Amino acid sequence: MGKKKHNDHADETPDVSFISNPQVRHEESDVRVKPILWFGVWLTVATVAIYFLLWGMFKYFESREAKAETPPPALADERQPLPPEPRLQLAPSQVGQARPDLKEHPLAELKSLKEEEEKLLTTYGVDERTGAIRIPIQRAKQLVLERNLLQSAPAPARQTSAATERRAR
Repeated sequence: MGKKKHNDHADETPDVSFISNPQVRHEESDVRVKPILWFGVWLTVATVAIYFLLWGMFKYFESREAKAETPPPALADERQPLPPEPRLQLAPSQVGQARPDLKEHPLAELKSLKEEEEKLLTTYGVDERTGAIRIPIQRAKQLVLERNLLQSAPAPARQTSAATERRAR
């Protein structure tokens, strides 16, 4: 068997100084720094000038407002004691009312509405205006199933498949 020759210089970079390619070199004119610096300088100057211009405008408006003859109206004094109709929930409904009436609270109204609907769905009754009789929803479902009153009941499987075969022909 041949003995492998051990390379002691495996970590060294090979000498490539003899390789030359004059067409490949670094770009010397990528970025011109001077115009970028001038842009930064002028941007800073413009920012400072605009700042002082706005500061002067605000000072002018403040002095003009201070020289005004009539003070601005107090909005709280002009406000009506009650908002105009229709009033929103929780708005004052009487002059001098400090707190809203909790009977008119939206959640209380929703709770009472749900209670009324639940009562209509679970009790017997008669509508006095139309004379219609009302029964609980669970009982109505039982009666519909017992009397086979569903109009949308699916047809038996044999009839459905026969109808499908007729359509396919």
